[in-house]
Amino acid sequence: PLKSLEKDLNDVKKHMNTLLASWEKDNSGVYFEKVPLKLPAEMTLSEGTQMMKPEPYELKVVDPVALILPDAGSGGEPIDMVDSDAELARQLQEQLNAED
Repeated sequence: PLKSLEKDLNDVKKHMNTLLASWEKDNSGVYFEKVPLKLPAEMTLSEGTQMMKPEPYELKVVDPVALILPDAGSGGEPIDMVDSDAELARQLQEQLNAED
């Protein structure tokens, strides 16, 4: 089934081996070069290189979130809402069980 691709696969393998040999040559040589302690004046940069325009960071203005639960007197939902939800779930389950 791969006979039709055999030539292409061999070409890719040969190309990858060539790349590998080149990379191994570079890697084996670059680590043996001495790191200069000082740079000549003509090789230093006069100013930094800017790759892209800076974008100012701004926080969105949002309303703060209350970190307390509303009580029954404030017009919000009652604190025992969790209990009422559990009770509603029990009633619904009883109805479903009664229908079977």
